[in-house]
Amino acid sequence: MFDLALIRRRFEVSFRFARVWLPAVGRTVRAIEAGDPEQVRELAQLLSVLRATPSVPTWMRDLMRRVEMEARVSLSALAREPEQLDRAVAMGEAALAAPRTSWEAEALDRIALAEALSNRFEQRAEPQDVDATIDHLRAASELCDRRESADRPRLSLREGLRRWNRRFPPRKLAYDTVQWPPMDEFMRSQLLCRLAVAYHTRFQALSAVADLQRAVIAIEQAEALSRTLMWAVSTNSSGYGKHRGVVLSQLAAVLVIRYENFRDPQDIVRAHWYLKDADRLMPRRDEESAGLARNRVHALVLQAEALSRPGDLDKAEAVLRRRQPRDPGWLPQVQIALVRSELSGTAEGLDTAVHLVESLLAGADPTEAPDLLRWLGVLLWQWAEVEEAHPTRPDVDAASPSSSATGLWRRSADAWRRLAVLESAPAWRRLAAASLWTQFGRHSGAGPAERAESSSLAVRLLPTTAWRGLDRPDQEMLLTAGGGGLATTAAAAQLDAERPEHALELLELGRGVLWSQKLDADTDLHVLREHSEELAARLTSTRLLLERTTSPLPHVADGAATGFPVARAPAPAGGAPSKDAARRP
Repeated sequence: MFDLALIRRRFEVSFRFARVWLPAVGRTVRAIEAGDPEQVRELAQLLSVLRATPSVPTWMRDLMRRVEMEARVSLSALAREPEQLDRAVAMGEAALAAPRTSWEAEALDRIALAEALSNRFEQRAEPQDVDATIDHLRAASELCDRRESADRPRLSLREGLRRWNRRFPPRKLAYDTVQWPPMDEFMRSQLLCRLAVAYHTRFQALSAVADLQRAVIAIEQAEALSRTLMWAVSTNSSGYGKHRGVVLSQLAAVLVIRYENFRDPQDIVRAHWYLKDADRLMPRRDEESAGLARNRVHALVLQAEALSRPGDLDKAEAVLRRRQPRDPGWLPQVQIALVRSELSGTAEGLDTAVHLVESLLAGADPTEAPDLLRWLGVLLWQWAEVEEAHPTRPDVDAASPSSSATGLWRRSADAWRRLAVLESAPAWRRLAAASLWTQFGRHSGAGPAERAESSSLAVRLLPTTAWRGLDRPDQEMLLTAGGGGLATTAAAAQLDAERPEHALELLELGRGVLWSQKLDADTDLHVLREHSEELAARLTSTRLLLERTTSPLPHVADGAATGFPVARAPAPAGGAPSKDAARRP
């Protein structure tokens, strides 16, 4: 009548699940969050041993494998062991090659493999990794869509309210028939959010505008799911307000990026309303609150600038009083001060913002210095323009030379000079800074020797900026946007400084960047390739990684969002970027 062997088997599985398997998984997750490499390594090895135990059910073995993959991905960053990433990717590929137990298991395996590939792309900048990440996430999303009507009964309002009142009871675990955790609506929305992040990553790295549009579509689908009753009562969703607030914040962030590239006011208005709802839903002390604060302040500042509404800046300051933004915490204050000055035509708040950035620069490390110098240059630029327009304002101490228009132009030129010679900054950013150093040198009364030095540096940065790891269209766009007229300006400055031989040299260098690269295309890495093709390929990928901190050249029609001049703000003579382009990331 009773199968005692089956009962004993299920009791043993339940006991091991509660006392051995689940605690091992939980300890591993906590070790990853704590960032302890030795503990992560030890627990990853433990999971590997437990997975080999014959008594482990299939769904538990799959869960252990995914958590072990996550541990090895974390270990690659914590212990600087890139081979751990390769092992995690190999585990994911082997899981997909094995017989599939269920569509849910395949979808979760693809998500885990995509996470490993995404992290490997961040470390090595190999384009095939981000392509594979997107392919796996799309395949997982398509699996969910295909199975939606066949496998999922529609949830009635009565059943939904019953689950809500019972506070999301966990599903019962059977031996081999139930996938855990279940692939419910909450997990599907998280999958779409990951897909949107992957599209955005490829947009930043490869400058394909179509990927930005796909990111918006994916995150809009996730937001639509978060409005359903099935999403609200999902087993994995422990806090409706928090999780919906995160989705709304991510959607708004992507819309802000699209606004910065296409300047469609509808995008920034939509982003503002989504962030307003997210601010209402998300608890103030939640760990995601910092990201929400940063996104909302940025959107309000852009909306104030686009619609000429100073009241939005007051709302941004109110957000900062309620929530602490994610690092860098100084940036929202600087953005608010700059846009307020542009809208009012006064220097209100600029002196405080300049003092804040200068104090941070005193103790900044090489990774923080480029952004600080860039914003210092832009703030002083705006302040100098205000001083030129209103030279007799009563709130300015005329006795202070550094606060006069000429002194401010001088200080701004010095900030751009420091950025131009900073080797830790991206080459395209250094080129823009050198161009502005040349331009502002004329405003501040710089001598012929300084103008010759700044323009010469700008021309010599052209080959580094348009290096051969970029596609030919990107190289040509960089040279046109960042280097237009630089060679002739530099030659004229050399003649003013009575250096005619240098003038000819800079003219030749400026006009022959791509031609000289074509001639030595196979010589730079020739010796290295003779010894190791793999090392030569990795060196090329590392160069690309160093230069892609933020992609300067999305392929946008009519020259919008190039990181140099944009359509609505033409560049000054000599190839220098506009103020709007200079302050953009």
